[in-house]
Amino acid sequence: MASLRELMERPSSREAGLRAADHEVQQWFHAATAEDPDVVGWGYGRKRVGGVATRDTALVIFVVKKRPLPRIAPVARVPAQIAGLPSDVVRVGHGRALNGIETLPRPVPWGCRISHVNGDEGTLGCIARRGRELFILSNAHVLSPPGARRGSRILQPAASAEPERSWIGRLAAAVEIETTATTPLARQWNVADAAIASLRRDPAEPGGYVATHYAPKWGLDLTSWRARRDVPLGLRVAKVGAMTGMARGRVVYVHASIKVPMGPGVALFREQIVTTDIGEPGDSGSLVVCRDGSAIGLLFGQAPIDGGTYSLVSPIETIQDALDVRVAPKRWTP
Repeated sequence: MASLRELMERPSSREAGLRAADHEVQQWFHAATAEDPDVVGWGYGRKRVGGVATRDTALVIFVVKKRPLPRIAPVARVPAQIAGLPSDVVRVGHGRALNGIETLPRPVPWGCRISHVNGDEGTLGCIARRGRELFILSNAHVLSPPGARRGSRILQPAASAEPERSWIGRLAAAVEIETTATTPLARQWNVADAAIASLRRDPAEPGGYVATHYAPKWGLDLTSWRARRDVPLGLRVAKVGAMTGMARGRVVYVHASIKVPMGPGVALFREQIVTTDIGEPGDSGSLVVCRDGSAIGLLFGQAPIDGGTYSLVSPIETIQDALDVRVAPKRWTP
């Protein structure tokens, strides 16, 4: 029978290997974090030696600070191997959500700055569809802040003083995010930071809606959107955000679980993607895509890792399933 390490090196078997490891990793993580709050997450990536990534796959444990072994509680000490994989320990800071062109473009292209009528600013990730109905897709912490009600308005420009003129959609649904304010870490199962808002109709605009499917000024040829399921380490990606515009990077960790402060508590997100730094506050909700026009997820946060800054991405397939929508291709019309 193949070992987990062997499975990890086979693309066709990687998912099965990770599922086999997940239960054992979770057991160790929850026991460790209960004793040591500096243990903040884990993921699968390349083992680092002297700050340089090697070709070896490892289970990477994220900690706020590294300490001498005698100063670490026995249950929180990272074993040399977990679930058959070599372990690695990487120092991170506390993750954060990325809350952040103040113009009135119509139709609204994705990548523009938007906000809930009572919330923080973020980015319109893309247009999603369910049957013939169209939606704005972005982060839950952008479209659905605490206390938001279904049907409340989404604005562009963000935080507009003229909501009657500038609203472009109404909150339709959001993926619930549990935090320690109501739910202990061990009982949380946060898989995505995502929400949708029904898109406002406007007969005066092409296609009959106030927003469009793409951002032509960035020159991205994204003719046929599709969700990408396989996200390998090193995959080159890009995003268009309201704050920093176009940014390119690469995937450095997959199947990552990491704690992110949200509101009055901390949320443990599971099965996330970590990339090199591609965003700043205001870029939350940006769609992260590949060169072939496939989407891998929505940018939602940022975390300092091993002396650098990295971006947190919720997988697009998880988002589509949770909200029962599909990203709309550039040439799709209702």
